[in-house]
Amino acid sequence: MKIDSIIRHAITPPSFDRTKLHRERLVDTIHANVPRKLIAIASPPGYGKTILLADFTENTELPVCWIRLTDADRDVMRFATVIAASLQKRFRRLKDEPNLESLSGASPEALAHAFTTVIDEKVSETFVIALDDVHLINRSKPVMQFLDAWLEVQPEQVTLIAAGREVLEVSLAKLMADGDLAGLGPHDLALTREELTHLAEKQLGIELAEREAERLLEETRGWVEDQQDLLEAYVAAVPNLDRLTENCREIREFERVDLDRSGLAFDDLTGPRKFVEALPLDLPRRDHRGDLKNRPAKPFGHRLQLRCVHREGGAVDDGAVR
Repeated sequence: MKIDSIIRHAITPPSFDRTKLHRERLVDTIHANVPRKLIAIASPPGYGKTILLADFTENTELPVCWIRLTDADRDVMRFATVIAASLQKRFRRLKDEPNLESLSGASPEALAHAFTTVIDEKVSETFVIALDDVHLINRSKPVMQFLDAWLEVQPEQVTLIAAGREVLEVSLAKLMADGDLAGLGPHDLALTREELTHLAEKQLGIELAEREAERLLEETRGWVEDQQDLLEAYVAAVPNLDRLTENCREIREFERVDLDRSGLAFDDLTGPRKFVEALPLDLPRRDHRGDLKNRPAKPFGHRLQLRCVHREGGAVDDGAVR
């Protein structure tokens, strides 16, 4: 099969270099569920699904056939072509098999059976097929028919990992009943305090204290995307906390304010119904779906606006801290 540059990109996993955080607990979870037919990974953008697949690919001894999906893969023959290219790249013995030209008019179910028959005959070792961004193909009925038929007769040496913003819309009930389905969601993918601490040390060279790591976990809610920006913003605020408290020492009681995900609030001080607000000047906001808006061109942690404000009104201190 002649592979064009678009398909070559689609079947090449992203690099997983030393700047990335190795998430051992999640990689171990995937390994533990490899005997199942399908491992579904679903969460909103920013939880590190693609990075996790790259992490697994880098840290497993199992062969991994990578498929990075696009809108074009809603066409079932295009989808089959990409799968064939990924399989043939990893297993040379599958050269020109299955013969997709001879299957050009076949039903999605017949296509799937052609693939599983070839795999069963020519690939004996356990391996993984990683599908990334499966939400892009969920609305394609022919592709879902293909995958349903594939999973029905999938050889036992194959595990399908399907990652995306939505759960793969195949027939899950039978898979669940047979114990052939495992899943990871936002709660599983969210960074732990220990992972945030390792990320800060790896990307910024900073050792976070336990209290700082707890604050970071609270403010980020374990989101992976743009974690470095959030770390820089938090770390920029922490050294000024003591000075800010000193400037506002006449205040006896502070109350927490909800500054959305994009702000930093300090709620461990006490004083007369006042609060400390720390807002990055150029911080992007998230809409109700969690999508970033007005994303800054550079990390925003370089400058924070810190204000100590009376609840009754009137600022007692207002200044930019770098």
